[in-house]
Amino acid sequence: MQLHTSFAVVNELWMVLDYMDRGSCLDQLNARKEEKDIEGFGAPEVKWILRETLKALMYLHQQNMIHRDIKV
Repeated sequence: MQLHTSFAVVNELWMVLDYMDRGSCLDQLNARKEEKDIEGFGAPEVKWILRETLKALMYLHQQNMIHRDIKV
């Protein structure tokens, strides 16, 4: 996912990112449960999600930005 730009609105930092048409992790979990009757992600999916999340946070920190609202 690419960060296109960021800007401040009052006391919040807004970031413009690529559109993710597959939804959130929760959307994906619900779809897996409905389609395959699976309760969660497997180890490879969890590893990928955590790695990509940490890479994004590392990038933000390198740009002297802080993200304090990571959603489940």
